[in-house]
Amino acid sequence: MTSGGIILSRRAYYSWLLNYEKHLEAAKSHVELSKKVIELFEQFKKRYGSRKLSEELLKLGILCHRKKVAKIMDENNLIPCGYKKFKVTTTNSNHKYKVFDNLLDRNFSVQKPNQVYVGDITYIHTDQGWLYLATVIDLFSRKLVGYKMSSRMTKDLVISALHNALKSRGYPKNVIVHTDRGSQYASNQYKQFLNWTLAVII
Repeated sequence: MTSGGIILSRRAYYSWLLNYEKHLEAAKSHVELSKKVIELFEQFKKRYGSRKLSEELLKLGILCHRKKVAKIMDENNLIPCGYKKFKVTTTNSNHKYKVFDNLLDRNFSVQKPNQVYVGDITYIHTDQGWLYLATVIDLFSRKLVGYKMSSRMTKDLVISALHNALKSRGYPKNVIVHTDRGSQYASNQYKQFLNWTLAVII
């Protein structure tokens, strides 16, 4: 039996279905923790490594092992000043698709909800193998407004995540969607979805 391209035994497949909610909650917790690590990394001018960041998290009442912080840093390419480290990436920038201009240009100051969404993909290890989690965050509140999880990192994954975000907010209009412009986000299908909703510009 297969699930999204991964070969599973029947027993493992049904075990996955029964534990889907648990995996989903773990994924959401991972996203929230990742956001906090990124905020602290920026707050301390990109100078702190995993040990220092885990100490700062503890000061905030968040107990997190240094190894987990290091994993989050790897996933988000958070490299302290003076260090260089190879990282497995979820971004494929070597593609044929046309990309749009970066409208934000690193200006992350947002005045109201549903003005700017940020899309990204991360990966999570489970007993059944690696899963990819596509997230959409409202830059104004820094809240997770849409997500989708799959065993494959495809354009359908990011389209579903964005659709869930727009649906949860009542399909707002003229939202700027900022992503890393990898192949999934630059695909024709993703751009067609943006045009179909009449809601977003990338």
